[in-house]
Amino acid sequence: MPDDNRFANIGVDDADDDEDAAPDAVDSATSADSATPADSATSGNSGSGEGADDADAPTVDPADAGPAFAFDDVKQRAVYPRPDAWDARTEALDFEVKRKLREHGVKDVTGRELDDAVARTVPDVTDRIVEHVLEARRRKFDSE
Repeated sequence: MPDDNRFANIGVDDADDDEDAAPDAVDSATSADSATPADSATSGNSGSGEGADDADAPTVDPADAGPAFAFDDVKQRAVYPRPDAWDARTEALDFEVKRKLREHGVKDVTGRELDDAVARTVPDVTDRIVEHVLEARRRKFDSE
């Protein structure tokens, strides 16, 4: 668990070595599992004769895989949205995205996974981003 959460050892008594050994064993299994979905999906598609388009049949259940990556794999960045834009983002993630993930059996999605997914979506929606920036500037000048 320390690989996923840098605060996991806070308050843990160092004298209890048996409990410390168990999380390390879980960590190596968890990190192996987190690497498995990509490896399994790649090898599963090429070896089974199924097309790469068959995204509905993953070889690993995302609901059981845990977070997609460890906390230490991220770099925190600052963003500067206006409150209404941030509230809309939060509502969309909390009420739409998380609901749809629950439909797929994922109940433990982390904020870092959502932030990463949002960042990876940006290249797919560049035209919409340009539209929103231009629209905001037009409204600014219309109100002056």
